[in-house]
Amino acid sequence: MLNFLLGYLVGSASSQPAVPAMPMSPEEAVGWALVMFVVVMLLLSVFVRGLKRGL
Repeated sequence: MLNFLLGYLVGSASSQPAVPAMPMSPEEAVGWALVMFVVVMLLLSVFVRGLKRGL
């Protein structure tokens, strides 16, 4: 997933997509950024909780 996002960013920057991606509108890009942010925060909270329980 991260490789896909990086490839999309690099591809859109160099104007030839490294991965076949649908053209995103700014609203979609913001929505995806929010979704990824929420997922990362959930994973981090679970990870930290697991560390606290382990210690």
